Amino acid sequence: MSSGTHVVGSPGLCRILSLDGGGAKGFYTVGVLREIEAMMLGQPLCEHFDLIFGTSTGGIIAALLALGHKVDDIHTLYKDHVPTVMRHRDRAGRSKALAELAKTVFGDHKFTDVKTGVGIVATHWELEKPMIFKGSVAQAHGRRATFVPGFGCTIADAVVASCSAYPFFTKHLVTTADGKEIELIDGGYCANNPTLYAIADAVKALEKSASDLRVVSLGVGMDMLTPGVSFIQKPFTAADLGRKIRKLLADPRKAAGDSAALRQQPGEARKAAAARASR
Repeated sequence: MSSGTHVVGSPGLCRILSLDGGGAKGFYTVGVLREIEAMMLGQPLCEHFDLIFGTSTGGIIAALLALGHKVDDIHTLYKDHVPTVMRHRDRAGRSKALAELAKTVFGDHKFTDVKTGVGIVATHWELEKPMIFKGSVAQAHGRRATFVPGFGCTIADAVVASCSAYPFFTKHLVTTADGKEIELIDGGYCANNPTLYAIADAVKALEKSASDLRVVSLGVGMDMLTPGVSFIQKPFTAADLGRKIRKLLADPRKAAGDSAALRQQPGEARKAAAARASR
């Protein structure tokens, strides 16, 4: 990992940013991230999050953030290049355009170049299990002595793999540091929302307690046609987002006090308060 503000595994809170897959709906993710970055006085988000995980389009954004890119720059890249990939009518054309774009955007950057902890989620085609590209040995759950950042692959390769939504794209072949050739497909087949993988890194690899975790998980909207799910919901405004982020980044002692106060409420009052909090 390159020199940066965060040393993965350092003491204190562990702040996680998790970004869902969703194709062109990544524009929504970028819009929310712009608000968060503004709250951080325009500083790169890699300076404020210890782990940034992403799947598919979220993987593209996660990789760019981990390299230190500002959100406005990512928005420009999306606006200029997403149509060039999606305009192709066959999977071979889309896959070629995606690979060329990844090479243009990421060049020869490797996972040793990231400025904070990162996880790019792809799916191992043969084993039907996740293959998560990481930048720091501190994120390894085992075999630390043989850990290689990103399995020796470039960030461009990892991003293409994470976005290869077969059969709409072709499967993506990567060659690891030990010479293995592995076919990968879109990480959404394992976890379109990679939050649990990020939490697993924080708890198992970094040995953080659950009370030390602060998680921002960004989806890309919901399916309006899902049976039993109402799309008539209270609007979520920028002010709401601000309150939630401030609470996320607040003094952990205050958050612990809030939880303790809830636990101290007797019987029915505690149940009612917990029910309200879960809505």
